[in-house]
Amino acid sequence: RELAKLGHQTKLIPAQHVTPFVRGNKNDHNDALAIVEASQRPHVRFVPVKTEYQQEILSLHRVRERLQRNRTSLVNQTRGILSEFGVIAPVGVKHLRAKLAHVIGDTSCSQGLRNIVANAYIELLDTEQRIEDIEQRLKAFLDEH
Repeated sequence: RELAKLGHQTKLIPAQHVTPFVRGNKNDHNDALAIVEASQRPHVRFVPVKTEYQQEILSLHRVRERLQRNRTSLVNQTRGILSEFGVIAPVGVKHLRAKLAHVIGDTSCSQGLRNIVANAYIELLDTEQRIEDIEQRLKAFLDEH
């Protein structure tokens, strides 16, 4: 976009179309040669430059996916920790959230475990809130256009 603003004609080539032309080890010089060779091939299709709006949406999707992976990791780790203490939580975020609330209030569990669970519970709620915020922003983008 910045180069187009300066009056240059820009063309983007998908990476999968350039990869077959890379020779030798991956470095800037070899990559540049591969891009030049790929750009001169008649069968290579160029892709349009994304608008800032499109980039924002894609960025939100990537951040949401990362947060979802982090949530899954946190849920699995917490379920594993609980199982080591003999507390079995059913699979699923909703079930774990309920089990965490139960363990936090259960005085028969050690204070150390309850602290670990409380921290995991806070992190889970924070992560879910961040995911929800991003989903609301994505819905707002859809409503705008």
